[in-house]
Amino acid sequence: MQTKTLFVGIDVSKLTLDIAITLDGKTIEANLKTPNNQAGFKALTSWMKRHARLQECDEIHCCIESTGIYSDAIVDYLQELGGLKVSFINPVQAKAYGRTVLLRTKTDKVDAGLLARYVAAVKPAVTLPIPMEIKELRSLIRHLDYLITRRAQEKGHLESTTDKVVINSVKDTLKHYDKQIKKLEKLIKGYLDKRPDLKEKVELLKTIPGIGETTARILLCELHVENNDEKITAKVQIAHAGLAPAQKQSGQSVRGKSMICRTGNARLRRCLYFPAIVASKFNPVITGFYQRLIKRGKHKKVAIVAAMRKLLSIAIGVLNNKVAFDPEWVVKTVKQVKCA
Repeated sequence: MQTKTLFVGIDVSKLTLDIAITLDGKTIEANLKTPNNQAGFKALTSWMKRHARLQECDEIHCCIESTGIYSDAIVDYLQELGGLKVSFINPVQAKAYGRTVLLRTKTDKVDAGLLARYVAAVKPAVTLPIPMEIKELRSLIRHLDYLITRRAQEKGHLESTTDKVVINSVKDTLKHYDKQIKKLEKLIKGYLDKRPDLKEKVELLKTIPGIGETTARILLCELHVENNDEKITAKVQIAHAGLAPAQKQSGQSVRGKSMICRTGNARLRRCLYFPAIVASKFNPVITGFYQRLIKRGKHKKVAIVAAMRKLLSIAIGVLNNKVAFDPEWVVKTVKQVKCA
């Protein structure tokens, strides 16, 4: 017996949720607009389930674009609710689908309808919930990154002003950030100390030349959750980081410049850049790989991006096998990922 599904597109903004439902991926059966808060989430749930009963649907499949902090809450709510399929997609996916159906209008209501049609047509994979301990650690680490970024901005402001009143004000602000950063670092350390399994993974990642404490923490909490198994796939994570090569070639006349796709987790991609530079000098596996690319005439930036992919692959191998970095083991055992 074929399963009948209610497909739901949810467009998220700061204050509201726009929702559309479809059965066939063509006709939008109904629309709803609710506040982007707990009351709105409950109203959305009741509305979806009521339509599922009316349409005699066996399941509900929701699709939501990743829009940072505004979409996290509704995704968490629906995943914790259970009994629903939830696909959390990159906005580029929906945008690309919109071009295929020649969508020209852009409003919140239209975007919700597009997401509903997209999930009905493509049936994207269900996004698994992030383990609570990873979610909590990620929240702390992202806030630390925010504080460090703001401190750097204030530091730049200090260097660009000569007014004594402004200088004193900025110095006070810097002291506040220093205090908050130190406090948060202590919280993160304490959090990891209480969770030996997470701390062990951080320590394993730190055995890789080029990866330090900060990078290890970011890698641990920004890697994409693939399935309920602890094993993760290098190819999937490279795409998730936006480091997969994107080529532009057509016939004999179009020979576009190859580049990375950048469609992915910018935090994960960004955290690998400087470690890859260090690894190109001090990591025996990366150094040889990097030098071979340079000898083949690759630009230094291209070689560094390839080193980022290689470094990420090694990190995944270490996590999957739960062993410290060993250059001999990497050369013999880790499946080579095409990096150039």
